[in-house]
Amino acid sequence: MKNHQKNLWTRERLESFIGQEESTQLEFKSSIPLNSSKDSDITKFFSDKLSPAVSAFINTEGGTIIVGLEEERSNNDRDVVKCLSKGVPRSIMSGIIFENKLLDRVHPATGSFVRVHTVKVGENEAGDLLAFVVVVQPGVTAYQATDKKYYCRRGYSNAPMDDKDIRLRMLTDDRPRVSIKLSKPIFQINGGLGYTIEKLKTEIPSDLEVINKNRAVREELGEELWRQKLNRKLEAGAGLIRTSDWRYLRDKSVTVRIVVEIENSGNVSIHRGAIKTRLVKHEAPNTVNWLSRWNQANGEDPIAMFEPFEFGGQVSNSIDVEEWKIPLYPGMRREITSVSLTFDRFTNFAATLDVINVTVYLDSGTPAEMAISIADLVSAEYLSFEEQVGSLTRDFGLDQPI
Repeated sequence: MKNHQKNLWTRERLESFIGQEESTQLEFKSSIPLNSSKDSDITKFFSDKLSPAVSAFINTEGGTIIVGLEEERSNNDRDVVKCLSKGVPRSIMSGIIFENKLLDRVHPATGSFVRVHTVKVGENEAGDLLAFVVVVQPGVTAYQATDKKYYCRRGYSNAPMDDKDIRLRMLTDDRPRVSIKLSKPIFQINGGLGYTIEKLKTEIPSDLEVINKNRAVREELGEELWRQKLNRKLEAGAGLIRTSDWRYLRDKSVTVRIVVEIENSGNVSIHRGAIKTRLVKHEAPNTVNWLSRWNQANGEDPIAMFEPFEFGGQVSNSIDVEEWKIPLYPGMRREITSVSLTFDRFTNFAATLDVINVTVYLDSGTPAEMAISIADLVSAEYLSFEEQVGSLTRDFGLDQPI
């Protein structure tokens, strides 16, 4: 499952690093070697520069490697960023090619601990010019670079690890670990009617006959009475959705449900843990009825919830065995909670500045955390949802008033 937050890495964000120095969790690289006409130069760059950096970050506390920033020596003999590199043509080095070349040079496989983002920094006659951002999370064992060495981050540089540190690092492989995943938001209009694109595709054809009847009713009742009847019907949530009435639904309240899942990203089965979900509010009056199932009457924090979960028990050979009776084996994913928000109307999505903080605690394991911007997550998905509804409206010839 994909995390549907929009890409926050932009040219403007890269430019904000100009004047900065590297740190224990930040490293800068020029992208000039990637423009070389010699394959050997590109191979050397990935093997000698990038794979040790990834090994160092993933073996320590994680960090970010930005390939596309030029450095110069400052007065205190430290390198600082002076400007963006000119960028690498997408036709030469796409994000997929970059990621494959990089991850093929780090062992064992890094799984979801390394993510590559592409950033458009310019264009020429051949197309987009790119920079690359490598975001590295701490791994679950010791990871080796191309030169067969294990690196760690010390101060502002990458250094080979001592034997004792490698052994200690490999022991972390025995601790349970998870990564947090989110499903696509589910939009429920006007009292919880679950309208998805898939549902609309199946219901619109069968609804054409009803719409034709509505035209006759409209002529019989007159415009004003017909509109009142239609609005009452929409308020009651009765009947199938009419894509030609989408403009009226935009003024209705909407509940958005976001499913939180965990993926076992370690090598140990997970049996129990707990999830803490907290809403950090920023005075957004359009967000109401936030997680109404939380019991404020018992003195619980109305914008925070702590839920234990447990997997395991007697496992049956039956194919109908309940999912929760099976431990979460390495590589498996499972839903553990859902978050519901109610907005006064669809158009209020972009206004909220609220953030959801999700933390998963594991028995004898390392907590996993994720901060989710509601505006980024929900607004982007809603715009896509509305666009698809509009497309269906045109495809089925329902763009005329009924």
